[in-house]
Amino acid sequence: MIEIPDDVEQWTYGKIVDLINEGYDENDILEFKREINTASERLCKTVCAFANTNGGTIIFGIDNDRQSSMNLHDRIIGIEDSDGLKRTIIDKINNIHPNIPIKNTIFRKSNIKLPNEKVIIILKITPSNSRPHQYDHIFYKRLVDGNEHMYVTEVKKIILESKKNKTLLTLILQE
Repeated sequence: MIEIPDDVEQWTYGKIVDLINEGYDENDILEFKREINTASERLCKTVCAFANTNGGTIIFGIDNDRQSSMNLHDRIIGIEDSDGLKRTIIDKINNIHPNIPIKNTIFRKSNIKLPNEKVIIILKITPSNSRPHQYDHIFYKRLVDGNEHMYVTEVKKIILESKKNKTLLTLILQE
């Protein structure tokens, strides 16, 4: 089984081909996006869920249509390259509150170029120390089969853990 790279710079076209050929599907730390759809709420929900849980990687330019059996070339479609692609993604996820710190959003330095002149964008979201985050007044968590609303008790637990950690850090710094 292919290992999902932790470092965004380790992602290559070959690694993506290997994942798809191995039958990898979206899971608790991996999401495929066909496009950057600024009208859709799915990107914000996914980023929010990754930041609230264990983090994860989003690969833009990969079709994950579960309804049809597509071959490799039907799945790796890419996105039209432009200078503003990453800015478009950042602008969209700035609708998450509180904002996810920039250090928790890591793009691969250069997009992966495809033979069809399109590109694949790799974005890693690391677990946030500012959690819990919400999108459209809903807190999300990431599970193996996608994003799910968090229960009130889960949100409370994260808030209490966060306050506990801040209190401990303050005490350590005072010593």
